[in-house]
Order: sequence, then structure tokens, then C-alpha cells
Amino acid sequence: MSADERRCEPFTDTRDRIIVRTSTVGIVTNVLLAVFKAAVGLVSHSIAVVLDAVNNLSDALSSIITIVGTKLSGKLPEFTFFPCALMYLPRTIFTTTATAMMTRETVPYSGVSGRIIFLTRRTR
Repeated sequence: MSADERRCEPFTDTRDRIIVRTSTVGIVTNVLLAVFKAAVGLVSHSIAVVLDAVNNLSDALSSIITIVGTKLSGKLPEFTFFPCALMYLPRTIFTTTATAMMTRETVPYSGVSGRIIFLTRRTR
């Protein structure tokens, strides 16, 4: 174990346990709440309450993703050249974009990406 790993281990271990515990409580709570809301929504024939139950299930899924992300973030990278690759990425993006602009190359957009751009544009 390297010095960096030993230095960060207590903080990361405590932090990870808190994140996992909190997310687990959130998952259990959201699933129980979803079951209750789905039952109430079905009995009362309210689609809004049933859809609120679906929203609680998506919140539970988001907590699962948080746990997975926490576990993955604790792992060391498998390769050592990652910082060097990050140095070249902005340069590559800039040169590719500049070349496309100078040659007046058109960017092919699919229907899906066009809709995403349209829906996410800012309006003033």
C-alpha cells in the first residue's frame, strides 16, 4: 500500500460507509413509500399517485447508482498514463473543431440529437 493510499484510507472509508448507509436508508424508504403510494393510487384510481410511486422508484434507482459510483470511485485506476491523456484531450478537441470550422465542414445531426438541442436550448 502506497503512502497516498494510507493517507486517504481513513477519510475515504468513513465517507464511503456514510454514503452507502445513507443511500441504503434512502432505497428502503423510497421502495416502501412507492409500494404504499402504488396501493393507495390503485385503490383510489388516481394515476397521479401511481406515477408518484414510479417517481419514488426512480429515486431508489438513483440511490443504487450512488452506491455503485461510490464503490467504483474507491478503486485505483488500472493504467498510469491517464493524466497524460487528459493533457492531450483539450488539444485534440480544439484542433478537430478548428479544422472543421476552417474547412466549413457540416456536422451531421440525427433527429434525436436535433431534438435534444432544441429542447435544451436556453430561452431569454
